[in-house]
Amino acid sequence: MTLLERPQPFRLDPRVRERAMTLAIYQGFLATCGAWMVGGTFLNYFAMELGATGTLMGVVLAVPNIASLLRIVAPYFVNRSDNRKAVWLGAVLVARLAAVGCPLLAFPQFRPAGIEPLHLLILVLCVTTIANAIAEVAWLSWFADVVPEGIWGRYFGRRNFFNSSAAARSTPTPAVTPRRSWRRMRRSSAWVSSST
Repeated sequence: MTLLERPQPFRLDPRVRERAMTLAIYQGFLATCGAWMVGGTFLNYFAMELGATGTLMGVVLAVPNIASLLRIVAPYFVNRSDNRKAVWLGAVLVARLAAVGCPLLAFPQFRPAGIEPLHLLILVLCVTTIANAIAEVAWLSWFADVVPEGIWGRYFGRRNFFNSSAAARSTPTPAVTPRRSWRRMRRSSAWVSSST
């Protein structure tokens, strides 16, 4: 199969197709909420609490944008696989497991000894962004066959609407009380490390 050749669509039971389309909307909503919690204002405050200033803060904020440039070459790798669903699942699992490392960096007892937590944060952001870029391309390619071609605009527009509403709902929460949240997290972190 060449790069521009579209894979053959597969047949699905209408009930299975409808359920998959509904679950994909929920998945997109939750993924958007999770992605915002590893980025945006939350990431700024988290990086500052880990000691980022000047150049390192610029690197932390630029890494997701630079790594997302891989979306340009991701279709080549996705098309090399006959199972786009498996590529999506593998990439999403890598991204979610790497993202778990981000909040764990707030607790000193979970940080590897001798490694600067800010460098670990940059590594987590790189892995998460690259895996998400591959997953997004694989998902769009796979779901273009799941969703009937006649309703692509309506379906993907509705999913994007829910994703945007998730981002809008997630924005105020950490932006309103980031300092208070971090202080509380640090106190609980100090309590956990003193009790062990």
